[in-house]
Amino acid sequence: MTTTKGTPDGSQQHFQIIVQRRGAGTILAILSILFLMGAVRAQAQPYAYVANATSNSVSVIDTSTNTVTKTVTVGNFPSGVAITPDGTHAYVTNADANTVSVIDTSTNTVTAKVPVGDFPLAVAITPDGTHAYVANAGSNTVWVIDTSTNTVTAKVPVANEPEGVAITPDGTHAYVANAGTDTVWVIDTSTNTVTAKVPVGYGPDAVAITPDGTHAYVTNAISSTVSVIDTSTNTVTATVPVDVRPDGVAITPDGTHAYVANAGSGTVSVINTSTNTVTAKVPVGVGPDGVAIAPDGAHAYVTNFGNRDQTVPIIGNTVSVINTSTNTVTKTVTVGNSPSGVAITPAPQAEIQGIISEVNALYTAGVLNSGQDRSLVRELQQAIKQITAGKISGAIGNLESFITEVEDLENSGILTGNEASELINATRNVIGQLQAM
Repeated sequence: MTTTKGTPDGSQQHFQIIVQRRGAGTILAILSILFLMGAVRAQAQPYAYVANATSNSVSVIDTSTNTVTKTVTVGNFPSGVAITPDGTHAYVTNADANTVSVIDTSTNTVTAKVPVGDFPLAVAITPDGTHAYVANAGSNTVWVIDTSTNTVTAKVPVANEPEGVAITPDGTHAYVANAGTDTVWVIDTSTNTVTAKVPVGYGPDAVAITPDGTHAYVTNAISSTVSVIDTSTNTVTATVPVDVRPDGVAITPDGTHAYVANAGSGTVSVINTSTNTVTAKVPVGVGPDGVAIAPDGAHAYVTNFGNRDQTVPIIGNTVSVINTSTNTVTKTVTVGNSPSGVAITPAPQAEIQGIISEVNALYTAGVLNSGQDRSLVRELQQAIKQITAGKISGAIGNLESFITEVEDLENSGILTGNEASELINATRNVIGQLQAM
């Protein structure tokens, strides 16, 4: 985010401006608020969160430098990771602890631990960020966590060994891969009941939904195939052969390609989703497991778990970074032992969340009244919803409306030039990111 001069994140000058306007009595409160704002601002760029199964930790990778900036201790055998749409929290399933750790991404600390079912392997978050769906492979259930309270509000029975789960972009359905019955079950998220059961290949492991919500891609570990489900009919319309034992799968933001981690062959298969054919095969590390695509679609992050099938297992501890324009590995990042799940924070949403924090700080300091604060925040929150739904032009419209409101507040003397410039420059930076997507 673009900031004012002073400290590296601009908080010192912004703090001084508000104190000059409102008096020294607000210093401690505002200083605390702006400290938190700085943390959000620092976290705004995309970060990859990697679950290290046998290190009981999560590695946080700065995707701009591809270096590990933090290691967060979680529960036993962390497996799946999902990030809330606003980028503020990471949900991590701890398979051997039967819990989900909730990480605050602004501080990279665990703020909650939620008991769930037996051997939770995967987690997915609804597009509105209100619920997390956890696949419990040992108890054949999917548990639903209310993210506002971090309590379980529903328990959905599914088939044997649910190992993967994904939510449609409109948030209406969860697709669950049941490895023990070679099926994908579809949950209606409004009622948390199963509404469809789709036969797929042998040993379905992971699921990814295309950005337009029309298709689900399911890896079949035993069949060494990927089943493509038409979500309008919940029928398999294509079966794509890949390499040995496909595990993780992720779709590019433009929906044109699916990246599949083949644990048994140390490769990633790249599927063209318009033809459902493999167009590239990328050698990576040993036992690739999880895959996540950066928000701009330029890179795929692949965790290399190691080889679990040998008498003496090879323990992996790297993440391969693939340039999606050339389908070559451009960086290998050392993380903890047996990296499994991986998820990446959404860059534009996290930037906008940082702007919301700045607006709220101005309200707390008495610069804005409650109506002005609500109006500004409303536009920003709507922009986040539009981005999450894939409606980029709508999000840009909301952000431009926000800029107009800020300019009006500056012209009326409510905001100083520096305060308005900080908000406007940060918002224009997000608009630039969206236009490049």
